[in-house]
Amino acid sequence: MSTKITKVALAGAAGSLGAPVLKELIAAGFTVTVLTREGSSSTFPSSVNVVTVDYDSEETLRKALKGQDALVSTITTAAIEQQFKLLDAALAEGVTRIIPSEFGSDTTQPDNRKLPVYGQKVKIQEYLEQKTQGSKTSYTFVINNVFIDWGIQYNFMLNAKKKEISLYDGGDVEYSATSLRSVAKGVVGVLTHPEKTKNRFVKIDGIVLTQCKLFEIAKKAVGSEGWTVTEPSTAEVEAQGYEVLSKDPGNIMGWVVPLLVKAIFSAERSPKLIDTDNDLLGVPKNTEEELVAWIKEAAR
Repeated sequence: MSTKITKVALAGAAGSLGAPVLKELIAAGFTVTVLTREGSSSTFPSSVNVVTVDYDSEETLRKALKGQDALVSTITTAAIEQQFKLLDAALAEGVTRIIPSEFGSDTTQPDNRKLPVYGQKVKIQEYLEQKTQGSKTSYTFVINNVFIDWGIQYNFMLNAKKKEISLYDGGDVEYSATSLRSVAKGVVGVLTHPEKTKNRFVKIDGIVLTQCKLFEIAKKAVGSEGWTVTEPSTAEVEAQGYEVLSKDPGNIMGWVVPLLVKAIFSAERSPKLIDTDNDLLGVPKNTEEELVAWIKEAAR
């Protein structure tokens, strides 16, 4: 029989995904411990326990994770390598379930696994698959493709304020997109269904879009006049990313964003998720009305 998960430690709780995950964990009735860095100015609800940790110190991490049933990491991709000591601490303390900072494109796709932008995530997957064997600890990897509200807010999917959009590969490739809140609800679903989500990938999608469909929704939101439309090839964008990586690897955004574009918008990478776990996890679909609201907000 599975042990009910009630105590959850959350790393990265102040981030774009961490904040909605924290909100949903609290709403679901979990006892939450937030791990925060020394000197952090972030504030959290009084209902959570806040523990200061040093991510380079397994000792402080073990102390923070002692007695926890689950660890959820929403650490930003830029700092994802820091997860290894966190995972070691969770394993040493016998934490029942680990949800690492996987959230993103489908890394079950072999070509996506080869992309440098996902290199650390793949290493973490393989590390957990190896280290949890024969232990009481299990894992779940959450896939959701692109964060749609984040992608609109930060001009990744379109620039609503400037009325700019790229129709990659003609704009007719279907891809899954999921709101941050939906992903957060998916995390809660994993923790409330531990046996059915044990040691596997789960897939969540909020809505299936194409860039052309997003463009039509955007025109409803902010008007059809004054748009600048480009039609880049994802193959060319990918090549540009690899060129930056080879010449200037320190220019992170210069190569990360193009490789994300390839993973998210190219038909070669099957960005429309199939066999999703929305029903199991209790994750509702996103609506066009929500997209309209997000685009209007981003255009202000």
